[in-house]
Amino acid sequence: MGMRTKWAIFLAIILVLNGVGCGASRMVKKDSLKAIRKVSIATIYCPAAITIDNQRQAVGFHVVDSAIKAQQKKPGAVAEFRPRGLFLLNRAHDEAVVQFSKAFGWNVRPVAASIQAARSNTLRQWSDERRDALFPMMMSFDGVPFLWVEKGDSSLQALVKEWCATNGFDAVMLLSFNFTYSKSWFGTSGVSAKARTFTGVQIIDRNGELIVATSRADERERAYSVMADDTMPLKGWTADINDTTIRTFDSATKKSVANMIRLIQDELK
Repeated sequence: MGMRTKWAIFLAIILVLNGVGCGASRMVKKDSLKAIRKVSIATIYCPAAITIDNQRQAVGFHVVDSAIKAQQKKPGAVAEFRPRGLFLLNRAHDEAVVQFSKAFGWNVRPVAASIQAARSNTLRQWSDERRDALFPMMMSFDGVPFLWVEKGDSSLQALVKEWCATNGFDAVMLLSFNFTYSKSWFGTSGVSAKARTFTGVQIIDRNGELIVATSRADERERAYSVMADDTMPLKGWTADINDTTIRTFDSATKKSVANMIRLIQDELK
């Protein structure tokens, strides 16, 4: 392989890495969104692990990510992560309820209200039939279905239309999160980590119409993520995630939800 070819490959890799996350796609139907008054969070979930996200060190860190994901598949891995995952999801859920209510003037009902409402069994059945294929190694609260509208499949939208009519909601909100961290040299902190939360949202209205749609959080679209203000200590190749340092995700999650709302509001202008 000649030197020119090597340089061409090298530059191509750099361009790919720099381009990841650019031009994030989202869909917002203005008139339909403005008609919403009462919305219920129908689902919220995340991958059952905290993994590394750092483009500048993509090759090495993606290897680590792969190792962690392989570890996830071992019996008990999800159960071991669950207390931490529930902590993070609770914080993300509360931020979504508060921030979407304030930003749009909606009456946002928590996910607990959705799973207790009439005809929620139809949403759970839809989730059960697709869980292994569409939501592998994901976790949520007990009893909460895993929901997301996939291209070319309107079955979920039809169920939501019936669910909204039965329960008196204008729309349902589907939320996905991905809790990651980046390793780098952060000022006087030295080599350490910063939490980064990715957010994904879909909103389906009472007509069964998808009126807001972004990438799901585990696709790691960087436009839908924000890094925390504070750093976390490192332990080897991984962040030392424990009951103290996990709280640094509060900053990333709060800012990530606010960022998503701002992007949606920008589409309404």
